Amino acid sequence: MVWFNVDDGFHAHPKAVHLSLAARGLWVTAGAWSACYLTDGVIPRIACSTWGIGNPRAINAAAKELVENNLWRESVDGWEFVNWLEYQRSREEVEGKRAKDRSRKSRQRRGSGGKYE
Repeated sequence: MVWFNVDDGFHAHPKAVHLSLAARGLWVTAGAWSACYLTDGVIPRIACSTWGIGNPRAINAAAKELVENNLWRESVDGWEFVNWLEYQRSREEVEGKRAKDRSRKSRQRRGSGGKYE
């Protein structure tokens, strides 16, 4: 499981304080989605259509707010989070940790210790 980190001061951050609830909801949902699918903050337009936020016009309006407040930037097929890798783990980090964990668990199952070797 990968976590999407949200600062506990996000609600009052100058970039977020004037956002509509739809834009905040889109930001959080997109962040959780990106963390889950290891997209490093890239959000394709097609992904948003499955989140129940509303029609494409509503999604585009919320996304526009995020772009205007420098939380997102537009990309070829959708949007991407600004500074994703400063606050979230990258795909490479997550996959590296998963591989390390698999190796450790495999050694433990074989009875060769694992963590304390």
